[in-house]
Amino acid sequence: MALGGGTWLVQNKVLPGAYINFIALHRANLIFSDRGVATMPLTLDWGVQGEVMEVTTRDFQRNSKQLFGYDFTHPNLRGLRDLFRNIRVGYFYRLGMGGARAQNDYAIARHNGTRGNDITVSIAQNVDEPELWDVLTYFDGALVDVQAVVNMAALAPNDFVTWKSDAVLMAEAGVPLETLNSTLT
Repeated sequence: MALGGGTWLVQNKVLPGAYINFIALHRANLIFSDRGVATMPLTLDWGVQGEVMEVTTRDFQRNSKQLFGYDFTHPNLRGLRDLFRNIRVGYFYRLGMGGARAQNDYAIARHNGTRGNDITVSIAQNVDEPELWDVLTYFDGALVDVQAVVNMAALAPNDFVTWKSDAVLMAEAGVPLETLNSTLT
């Protein structure tokens, strides 16, 4: 037996010894369990209303901002983080928050709720191609979408806003979405 626990046909190692790469399977203990499903009605500031959302652990970690309106590490999601320690899949229903969706001259928030007021749209003329406009969407101060388009009709909806196709693009430093009618229904 050679030094390092094996016979090497090609010398591609810098130091002699055992080279081992461990790759752990994420949450392997839940794969073999028959438990791990939870259902819960929630009062949320953002999200799909009127239907049950199926959320896996992976979806929660990667897409919590789009699904629940907050980043995975935000204190408002502490209870859901604790819940997802012991489940594989959660089925959530957003309780009737009603009300209007936040909007501005260019966009309407995808969902109603107070988190829609944390969306800002910024528009600037494209530096490389002057006939294009760069439309940027910010959610809670973080850039979540960038599109370069000729007019409003060419904008594709994203996870946070749908666009008003009748608006005219012009340079804007940052226009926040606001709830115009806060009456709950």
